[in-house]
Amino acid sequence: MRKINTYFMIVQSVFLLVMIGGGIFLFHMFGPLLYRNYRVSMAKEAFENLKDVDLGEINTDEALILEYEGYNFYFTIADENMNSVYQTSQEYKRVYRDIQLRLGDFSYTPTVIRRKKQSNETIRVLGIIEQDGHSYYISIKDSLKSMDKTFNFTTTLLMLGFAVCLALGIGVMYFCARRLLRPIQQLEGVARKLSQREFGERAEEKGEFVELNQLASSINSMSEQVQDYIKEQESNRDMLMQQNIQQQRLEKARKNFVSNVSHELKTPLAVISSQVEMLEYLQGEEQRAYYYTSIQEEIAKMTEMVGNLMDITVLEHNMGRVIKKEISLNEIMDYIIMKYDALFKRKGIQVETQLEDCCRVYGEEEYIEQAISNFVMNALQHTTRGHKIRISMKKVNSEIYVRIYNQGEQIAKEDMENIWKSFYVSEQEKEKEEEGLGHTGLGLYITKSVIEIHGGNCGVQNLEDGVEFWFSVPAL
Repeated sequence: MRKINTYFMIVQSVFLLVMIGGGIFLFHMFGPLLYRNYRVSMAKEAFENLKDVDLGEINTDEALILEYEGYNFYFTIADENMNSVYQTSQEYKRVYRDIQLRLGDFSYTPTVIRRKKQSNETIRVLGIIEQDGHSYYISIKDSLKSMDKTFNFTTTLLMLGFAVCLALGIGVMYFCARRLLRPIQQLEGVARKLSQREFGERAEEKGEFVELNQLASSINSMSEQVQDYIKEQESNRDMLMQQNIQQQRLEKARKNFVSNVSHELKTPLAVISSQVEMLEYLQGEEQRAYYYTSIQEEIAKMTEMVGNLMDITVLEHNMGRVIKKEISLNEIMDYIIMKYDALFKRKGIQVETQLEDCCRVYGEEEYIEQAISNFVMNALQHTTRGHKIRISMKKVNSEIYVRIYNQGEQIAKEDMENIWKSFYVSEQEKEKEEEGLGHTGLGLYITKSVIEIHGGNCGVQNLEDGVEFWFSVPAL
């Protein structure tokens, strides 16, 4: 492949060769012919102009003839008696040589006679002019002696000048090519960096060539667009990877979910089945009553689990369609405290409340209520008789914090993160059974999902003599 500067030099050299060399060639070939025709035209013009001159009274200082003689024309004029009327050259027998010997060539229309002998060429224009009843013979001679030598010398001189001009032209063209190619090479370097995904280079947009400035601007614009496109593609790739990872996690969670549901439902169903079989063989009412109560407890656990599963399904399928509106957390908190008041008293639990006024949020009331209820129920399950639960709500900056503290056993360090997962039950919980309160490991998972839908956060911390769960949501 050819380089631009080499191609540019070749093209310009050929251009100079054709233009100047062609001019010299045309001059050499057609210059003498054109010059000869030009001299003939001038001689004929002189003949025509003599018609306006009174040839009978002509003298040696006739201005018209002197003008043409200045161009090296020779005039010989004679009357019909071959008497000399005017001679440029005063040589003897000029009339005889120029007119009498050539009388057959004279006519009223000028005749051109060309004669070439060795290096000497002569052109004659012969004609007759009629004035006042007299005929005048006119001979106008032009000697082109050494014309070919002159033209050959001129051609040689032109060729020498052409060689010098060609050398200078090549030098100038080389300088101009370097000057023109420098910004092009800079653009090529930027484009190469761009192809290597190095976007720090920028093309110079304030050079002396408008077209190259426009090209540089286009390359810079393309660089920015390519950079943005690559970033977008990389972002999309990262997003797809995250989605794949999330999909894998969801699939794993789905399998765990199905396994846990199967396990959780299998146990109460087995208990109910065995107890129903025992009812057939029991005779005493006390024993029957005991099994009836046990069956009702297992059914209550299953009912709670099914309800929680329905809540999870609704949450996962309606996250983008939750209808939010302005709601008062104070009203929700008052309702929940009143709803669980009987349960607090039955378990002998002391309840303290610290609720700040005018706490309003933007959300779905039913879901928020369920999230708070799950926190309260979780506190109830882990608070023994005679201990206390503290419920507080406070606005901090642009967030509203709801905290539910229960006095009792702390959460093991290894369980702090896992308690928010679905169906997670700690080892401590597996060993405990609270009368009338089943535990499926779904409440905190539902609460966390609800709060995240509302743009908030959840957390838990062990205090000196208990555990405090909290969540925050944006305030209005």
